[in-house]
Amino acid sequence: MALHNKQFEHVNAAARHFKVDRNTLSQRLKGRKTHAQAHEPAQLFSRAEEDVLYLWCRRLTASG
Repeated sequence: MALHNKQFEHVNAAARHFKVDRNTLSQRLKGRKTHAQAHEPAQLFSRAEEDVLYLWCRRLTASG
């Protein structure tokens, strides 16, 4: 977002400021997904299903 708002002139400057790898930042700007996002279709549960399962387990734990 900071690059789109012209707070930084180059990807290198933004990467140094936020302490992230320049290549990673460049790839994200080009639309590349994170490792977890890219492999989500191969997972047994979607992120939404994991969230529901997590909440269900918390309720069962709380109720004893």
